[in-house]
Amino acid sequence: MATDHSGELMKALVAKLYATITGDDEDIKMPRHKYVTWFLPGIPFNAVDFRYCAKGFTGSTAEEVRENYHNAFVISKLFGFVPDVSKEMVTFDEMQQTIFTTTQDSIHSIFRDILNHSRVLHKELSDKEKEKLQKYRDLLQVTVDEEDILTGENKKVTKPGKLTLAYNAKMIEYMEAADEYMNLKIDAQSASGDDPEAKRRVHAWANKSKFLRKKMEAAYMAWVSQGYKNEYEIINAYIDQIGRSDLVRYKQDLLFKLEASLMTSPDDGDFYYTTLLPGNFATSPGWTQFNFYEGDYESHYNKKVSKWSAGG
Repeated sequence: MATDHSGELMKALVAKLYATITGDDEDIKMPRHKYVTWFLPGIPFNAVDFRYCAKGFTGSTAEEVRENYHNAFVISKLFGFVPDVSKEMVTFDEMQQTIFTTTQDSIHSIFRDILNHSRVLHKELSDKEKEKLQKYRDLLQVTVDEEDILTGENKKVTKPGKLTLAYNAKMIEYMEAADEYMNLKIDAQSASGDDPEAKRRVHAWANKSKFLRKKMEAAYMAWVSQGYKNEYEIINAYIDQIGRSDLVRYKQDLLFKLEASLMTSPDDGDFYYTTLLPGNFATSPGWTQFNFYEGDYESHYNKKVSKWSAGG
């Protein structure tokens, strides 16, 4: 009866796979806390399972759209599991690898728990910062007494200050001049054929663009000098910087982004959008070819096996 060498063959195949994906350079070792993880048994996928990565959730039929959402749900759950690093790693001649296991915790659930139950530092403004901030706000807006149309009573109303009004007025003038200039350019670029109007557009750009460009440049300089462009933007940048330095606001922004990424599959339930880059990897012709010859078996079949612990 013939001897079954399938075990040695599989070990040699995995050894070459490991060498291929880690660079196959004996002088470059993977750090001890990094390792290759294998699914056992392997998980079969079709290229269509990753269609949403390249084309999004749109489809030619409702069934195809629903299938895209289902596949996104599956990938999100699979890739969202946190590996269990408390297990022993199997090492083949310093090849650090293990079989994938998980505690069933997910990256998103842990991240959400951290955000919900953590306390971050709230940075109090100094008296000097408060004074400067109030000075800047007073330049941007004013509070006036205004009569209520319905009740006839006076009430406090916040309106744009003179600095804001000047900035916006000159910005609009510049945008109008820039829009006129760009429309002339687009008309010339899109002109085609022997139509007289198409020819006129090309001539108009060639002869009028220099005047409209000067008009646009003058409007920009008026925005800078009379609209206080630089001063206005510096003031707003300072106010924004003061607000961003507070970790309470930063944490709230992270929570908003986490909740915004939550989606719902019609057939499965909630999931956090997860994709792969590049999106067309499953159908891309640019993959490196992997071959396994008889000589590869001779080179890799006798790799020694040992174990080491990666305590959590």
